[in-house]
Amino acid sequence: MRLFKEIDETLDGRVLARVDVNRINRQTRAVDAFIVERATGKTIFKLHFLTNAKNDYAAYEVATKYIRQFVHDHDYIVDGGVDTNIELPIVRNLNKRTR
Repeated sequence: MRLFKEIDETLDGRVLARVDVNRINRQTRAVDAFIVERATGKTIFKLHFLTNAKNDYAAYEVATKYIRQFVHDHDYIVDGGVDTNIELPIVRNLNKRTR
């Protein structure tokens, strides 16, 4: 019987982050954010707040600011960026030929 769970050294210091933005009404949005440590599977950061941001992306940016600050202060690495339930804007280049 093992008393301590072995921690994978490759996952040490790596975390997964997620932000969920839910509209309550036209002006108010509920934002839930959390960070899970990959090595142990424990939630190490939770955040819930209401905001009057103009759109879902603005509410997402406010939450990611707190996530980035927490990750920086505790020397973690976010794997793959912050996951979310909203559609993020995409910038793409069009190869339009003119004559």
